[in-house]
Amino acid sequence: MLFNAFKQAGDYVVVSVNGEEVARYPLDKDFETDIITQDGVNTLTVKEGKAYVSYASCPDLICVGHRAVSNVGETIVCLPNKVVISIEKQENNDLDLAV
Repeated sequence: MLFNAFKQAGDYVVVSVNGEEVARYPLDKDFETDIITQDGVNTLTVKEGKAYVSYASCPDLICVGHRAVSNVGETIVCLPNKVVISIEKQENNDLDLAV
């Protein structure tokens, strides 16, 4: 599929709550952590370079049913708990720009 040719593997999973970044984790280390908000709890699991929500206290559980994400720009959203999980690439701030 041509669309797959443009996908870029991410380096980090970024957790935002209510629009504010609260955590950033590398995708190359397996782990599990709870994201606790005023609205509920989501469990973020990273395994084999992919991130997914393995538990949520929200009523609809759409975030739990979402497939694992690993490519830049992919997201998992839990609207009831106001949690957004997104994949980003490491920024390279060591660029040498010539003018």
